[in-house]
Amino acid sequence: MNSSLAQAWQGEYAVRRLRAQEQTDQQLEPLGRTGLTALAVQPGEWVLDVGCGAGATVLELARAAAPGGGVCGVDVSEQMLERARERCAAQRLQNVQLLAADAASCDFERHFDALYSRFGVMFFDDPAAAFANLRRSVVPGGRLAFVCWQALAQNPWAAQPLAALRAAVPEARLPEMFEPGRPGPFYFGDPERARQPLRAAGWTDIELTPHRMPIHIGGCMSLESAVGYSMEVGPPGRFVVAAGERRADDCRQALTRVLAPFTTQRGTWMEAAVFVITAVSRP
Repeated sequence: MNSSLAQAWQGEYAVRRLRAQEQTDQQLEPLGRTGLTALAVQPGEWVLDVGCGAGATVLELARAAAPGGGVCGVDVSEQMLERARERCAAQRLQNVQLLAADAASCDFERHFDALYSRFGVMFFDDPAAAFANLRRSVVPGGRLAFVCWQALAQNPWAAQPLAALRAAVPEARLPEMFEPGRPGPFYFGDPERARQPLRAAGWTDIELTPHRMPIHIGGCMSLESAVGYSMEVGPPGRFVVAAGERRADDCRQALTRVLAPFTTQRGTWMEAAVFVITAVSRP
């Protein structure tokens, strides 16, 4: 991961993300579950969780791998990992290791039976080299399953708020990670862009399975909560930061307008589309 992208997951954005941790976990859990089901971790296995963030998936993997196995969570954000450590300690988990490192180049101390990631592998500067390094970290026959976003245009939950924000604040530059062809959340929205680095790194049996489902924006019932959440994190939140505090009110009004039609008594729900990508490391 290049230095600018690594920095994008630390500092102020990490603080924002941690403030919204519970809502984010609630929003992403059904999507991440599709990848966990595909990986089917068994007791006794050791799993590497790439881009584990504040640890929600680490907790799930640790329970699935017990007894006899465990999970190593790796992330570039020390602030996010500190929250993950707190959560693991609160549940008294003994089968977890957490590393502040770049999974693209880290020399892991053990070989893993499986690799998992929930939206953590789309930011590599050199995806083929990163997946080659990850392949070296697994045993022969090791499995990989990760969840990534389909193209931005297939994800109204992100595309429509971003479009509204850009119209409201046209002078603000779109964050680099959302530009076409740049490493970022929607980088693997092109299926071939996902397959090619895995093939180049020696992974086999590569399969992409699409999933679509509505996700709950902000995890609460009110439009105000959904707008507040979108101001903080995700693609809209990153644009709000780029727009600057001076244009915060304009951003809030734009988000209110675009999210209102999707808000009911059940909260604000919008469509999301992901790929679950699986592969095997053959001997």
